[in-house]
Amino acid sequence: MILARVIPDWQTAVPKDSYNRWSQRREAAQRAVTLLQRQAELREKLGDNAPTLDASRLHPWAWDGARSLWQRHHYREAVEAALKTVNAEA
Repeated sequence: MILARVIPDWQTAVPKDSYNRWSQRREAAQRAVTLLQRQAELREKLGDNAPTLDASRLHPWAWDGARSLWQRHHYREAVEAALKTVNAEA
């Protein structure tokens, strides 16, 4: 079943309705469609179609200010640190 591939726990994650036996399946299908659309959007924005960034091509000021945070997966803080370092040096 497609729902089980997209939302493995749909039978417990989506509440049942005692008045309408199809409401759980309809709700699960709507959630699955949304998840699939969102995955496609994320692949487009962040996946293979997204631009790549080579840290070695960054200015040393920017990379030196961001390296340790980036390597620890603190991406937002790394970008902010790079910005602050470049502003301080400029």
